[in-house]
Amino acid sequence: MRLAPKGESMSLFPNYTPEMYESGDREILTLMSERYAESVSINQSYWTEADTDTRFFVGDATLYNELYGNLPVNRRKQFNFNRIKRVVNMISGRQRQTRKSIIATPVENADAETADQFSKVLNWVDRQEGISETFSEAVEGSLVTGLNLLQVWVDYRSDPISGTIKVDNCAYNSFLIDPFFRKPDLSDCNYIWKRSFLTKREIVSLLPERSDEVVKLLDETIKMANSSSYLRITTLMSKI
Repeated sequence: MRLAPKGESMSLFPNYTPEMYESGDREILTLMSERYAESVSINQSYWTEADTDTRFFVGDATLYNELYGNLPVNRRKQFNFNRIKRVVNMISGRQRQTRKSIIATPVENADAETADQFSKVLNWVDRQEGISETFSEAVEGSLVTGLNLLQVWVDYRSDPISGTIKVDNCAYNSFLIDPFFRKPDLSDCNYIWKRSFLTKREIVSLLPERSDEVVKLLDETIKMANSSSYLRITTLMSKI
């Protein structure tokens, strides 16, 4: 990690040189292209397998013919029994029954009263935003596909001063991740590229300072595609 000289403030992403910020979006696009090229093959293999797992879980009867080809009539499976869903439901249901509340614990003889206040705040946010249910959905998704992510962010649209804590469940096909990470806390993961489908109104509310660019880009996209009013927004979250 590069340290800032004495008297200067530390940049938000210390691994990035000042040239990346001064060159506009070119350096960021170059970085995204490099990350995509080095990881897309492995991620696509995972997406394919995860898609197959999901279709097995929901009981897609057409999957058998896709896997084994156009078999003769006497060898085709007329009945399909889903033996996967009950196992997944047993584990995810147990997690829902025994899930705990969010509690802040004081460390090294810290103020217990402050920790209690944080616990009350976190539990209020949990009830308002359904964080426990979002966590359970991520658990069920990881049981089926092997990996789901939770994204924690602060939404300033309804509360411009303090913001609202939000937690989203990122399914297997909504992100491109560094395939060489090994630690479960992602501390050795160099990048995550997340994809979201948002309406024009949602995008403008998230990026009010760039609303003119968003509207112009969306209008050009609609003219080219002449179909959907949705715009794919990709975000690259890099390791600090």
